[in-house]
Amino acid sequence: MDLSEGTIEPLERLMDILRREAGDQQFRDRVVVGGGLAAYASAWRQQALDALGEGAAAWVDEVARLLEQYSSVDRETRPSVLRELLQLIRQAPRPQQRGDTDAEGGEKA
Repeated sequence: MDLSEGTIEPLERLMDILRREAGDQQFRDRVVVGGGLAAYASAWRQQALDALGEGAAAWVDEVARLLEQYSSVDRETRPSVLRELLQLIRQAPRPQQRGDTDAEGGEKA
């Protein structure tokens, strides 16, 4: 998904955090106070699921996993994890609209 097509608040917020992490903070994992990106992963996951719908759960889980991984690797490895995050965010699914699911909660064909 091209984020310019419409803003999805959790994605825009995450992009801002990642830009600051790569810029001013120089990959020190300090943009998110109180635990870095790993601490933010759980809150971001819920916000993203609320915005995108359960159909995006696998994608959201992968982004959250990379956020957690970012905090656990050394500073020299963080740029590559950040690049992987940015690439994944560029592939964000579209938000699920009401009525896009069938009676059992699955996506309509």
